Amino acid sequence: MASVRLPRRKNIADISSAYRSSPPYVVIASLLTMGFIGVLAVWGSQPFIFPPLGPTMFLLFAFPLAQEANPRNVVGAHLVGLLAGITALVVFGLVDIAPDTTDLDWNRLGAILSALVLAIAALMGLRILHIPGVATALVVAMGLLSAPEDWIFMLAGAVAVTLIAVAINRIVGIPHPIWRSPPDPGE
Repeated sequence: MASVRLPRRKNIADISSAYRSSPPYVVIASLLTMGFIGVLAVWGSQPFIFPPLGPTMFLLFAFPLAQEANPRNVVGAHLVGLLAGITALVVFGLVDIAPDTTDLDWNRLGAILSALVLAIAALMGLRILHIPGVATALVVAMGLLSAPEDWIFMLAGAVAVTLIAVAINRIVGIPHPIWRSPPDPGE
């Protein structure tokens, strides 16, 4: 079966669009970005790297013109997720409690479910389209990164990944928006 090559567009509304970067570009750009962030994490002994950054980088490099890759949405979603996770930890009294992912208790489950609901509701209400932000909420609510200084470095990592991705994309000629894509003419 022959593959169909779709034309590239200058701007797109979502990731189902025809604009996609080549797989080698996505892999190399992601590797360079994570390598740089990893060096910061090792040198600073801080959690600049956390699981939702993987899907974030994929969106930033694979679909750089998608709404999901707008810096406003990327940074906003991770901030929303972080705040939702922190709120859930506070409400359920888990701020200083170490995580136990093998023996979940009712408080932790409540925090996880609350963080999920808060993050989704806030992302929908604020019209921030970047799904990895929900995963950020879960990382925090699960207690995987539970110290306030960790939260600052998580957000710093998300901002750094976003800035690096915008810079790399622009250097190679992809017109990645600086903050937000212009609205579609049909909206």
